[in-house]
Amino acid sequence: MRLEAENHGDMNLVGSQIRRIRLNKGMTQKQLIVCLRHRGMSISKSSYSRIEQHMRKVKDYELYKIAKCLGVRINDLFPDAVQSQIIDCAVSHK
Repeated sequence: MRLEAENHGDMNLVGSQIRRIRLNKGMTQKQLIVCLRHRGMSISKSSYSRIEQHMRKVKDYELYKIAKCLGVRINDLFPDAVQSQIIDCAVSHK
């Protein structure tokens, strides 16, 4: 089963959720980028913006650092439909 990104490109599944969480926390892209840089992640504003637009792949360690800066769990960065599939997969592998 192939999962599609919600908007624009199809390079990641998390862009819209990251943007939604960031905005709900009242953070600008610049503030989040500063936090990411403090955590050792070198990223430009344009590169980060491409994540939110689904135009850039996101590495696992980047997901970890984004989640930390947003104060959420990594699975919170995925859309609800994907989260339920992750849970179903985990349950079926027990």
